[in-house]
Amino acid sequence: GLKVVNDGTLTVGLETNITDELKKEGWARDLVRGIQNLRKESGLSVTDRIKLKVFGDDDLKGAWTMFADFAGMVGGLSVGVLALDIPFGEYVKYALNAWYLRHFLVGVFHAFVFGFIIALCGCYFGINSGKNADSVGKATTNAVVYAIVWMIIATGIITFCLQRMGI
Repeated sequence: GLKVVNDGTLTVGLETNITDELKKEGWARDLVRGIQNLRKESGLSVTDRIKLKVFGDDDLKGAWTMFADFAGMVGGLSVGVLALDIPFGEYVKYALNAWYLRHFLVGVFHAFVFGFIIALCGCYFGINSGKNADSVGKATTNAVVYAIVWMIIATGIITFCLQRMGI
């Protein structure tokens, strides 16, 4: 439902339906709070590394993904502002300018190209590998190395083409 409060010249409306997105956000906040409390109780510093494993259903995994995205943004902000001395307002301005659909689509295109390269290298070296474990191991190593090299080359070509197109 919708709750509305009016106080003279100010009217505020609040949507009271809890959507799946709000539930996931709440779970993510609870998870973060729990992790931070455990870190504090264990006497860990902010700079101490920890390893987390989260088990749960798809909804919990979705909440965890939202938290990971948020943590990545906060990490980028921290590095930019604290380590690189970029003013906060400047960082936010550039971050907001980076969030365009075309950038997302470029990322999806890169993923498609990278997937194609990985599949091609994996199939090529897999078909041409021997039948023993040593040959399969060498073929796997070759497939990975060649895929990485070709992805670097593809990134350069894609970047050059997109810059020439003004994207």
